[in-house]
Amino acid sequence: MCPTATGSSYGGAPPPPALDLGTLPRSAPIINPISNWETKLVVNLSPAHIDPLAFNFLKRGLNFALTPRNIPHIDFLIEIENAVRTLPLDVAEEVRQDCAVALRYAKPPKFNIPKAELLAFNNLMHNNDLIISRADKGNATVIMSKPDYLAKMEILLSDSSSYKILSRNPCPKILKAVRSAISNSSLDDSTKLRLLPSKEVTPRIYGVPKIHKANIPLRPIVDTIGSPTYKLAAFLAKLISPLVGNSNSFIKDSNQFVQFIKDTKLDPQDTLVSFDVVSLFTKVPILDAIEIVKLKVNEEIASLVELCLRSTFFAFQGVIYEQVDGVAMGSPLSPVIANIFMEHFEEVALHSFPLKPKWWKRYMDDTNFAFKGVEHAGKGFLRGSKVHGLIFPNGLKEFLPGDKVIIPSVSRGSKVAVLKIEESNHLDGSRDHWVLKKINIKEEFVPR
Repeated sequence: MCPTATGSSYGGAPPPPALDLGTLPRSAPIINPISNWETKLVVNLSPAHIDPLAFNFLKRGLNFALTPRNIPHIDFLIEIENAVRTLPLDVAEEVRQDCAVALRYAKPPKFNIPKAELLAFNNLMHNNDLIISRADKGNATVIMSKPDYLAKMEILLSDSSSYKILSRNPCPKILKAVRSAISNSSLDDSTKLRLLPSKEVTPRIYGVPKIHKANIPLRPIVDTIGSPTYKLAAFLAKLISPLVGNSNSFIKDSNQFVQFIKDTKLDPQDTLVSFDVVSLFTKVPILDAIEIVKLKVNEEIASLVELCLRSTFFAFQGVIYEQVDGVAMGSPLSPVIANIFMEHFEEVALHSFPLKPKWWKRYMDDTNFAFKGVEHAGKGFLRGSKVHGLIFPNGLKEFLPGDKVIIPSVSRGSKVAVLKIEESNHLDGSRDHWVLKKINIKEEFVPR
């Protein structure tokens, strides 16, 4: 069985017309995306009949948790000790005594699910012909046939531009390199001791189904928990994350974007541009990202970051693969590095183009900007930006392959979707915008 997992998502509006057909062969029939995927709690893509009791169990949602049969006293005691460690000794002892009394009289809560449902779910979990996973978007649980899942994963991993097969597992070599790098660093001794890996745990890759897209492709996620670089990557992500979000283009979330556009006016001749970079993580050039970190922090931290980014290996069905370039989705360091690179990229691109946009806002790989003037100005920017000392004839499309660019001119009823927000523009320069929510397909209208 495949454990449920969370994937990243983009936008809340319907996908652009040029749908990604996923990883199926061209000869395969096109499977329509799940039209009401926002409201689905369980999606069965397999031909198997699912026991209604097991179906009811899955409908309880991904956040449902069974009540424990026993009170986990040891777990409580460990967490209590971690919590009182920084308190004064007398206060810490008082907390310990109060907690000890509470635990002494604590009783397990009543079981929160019919036993028949739990039995049916356990039977479903032991069905080796099925895969149960979390959907890439929304809060749905997806049931797939195992042959279909494996076929999609094999096609995904057969992309030689993204992955290659290794003849041997590099885990022991990487473990040794990480231990050496940490030991020889200038980090304090307690930090070194905390970051040193002790086990050779090979990362694994799995896919979460994109039920909102045609042919239901899979988003690859690499589970790096316990791997030689995991603790170091988490430490570095926390260390350099303050570098992200300091540019004028940075958008924290949809709410911040709504606040930004509340009082913004557009002229009738202005052009709105919205684009989304497909598979951003695999498109981030590691060498450029390392140089940016080196400039913003120092060479030692940059070398530790490089060690984590270069160790993108994983296992699937007993075969060891390596990611050719880019950062792995699943590493705690990847979102930070992708953001740092994108901020640098757009800074250089904007500086190189003589016509400056009225605004440029970005959330990870979703960008929205407005040009004052005719439509071809926006297209010219995308095609002629000078980035990293090079001029790319096809602009972003060449530098970040696979991007989707939508450039509508501003007219009555024109719309641009970005950051789960749909903007509707009027001739007087005002705009209506909807905050599109994934769950229960709710749309909140914000009057302008």
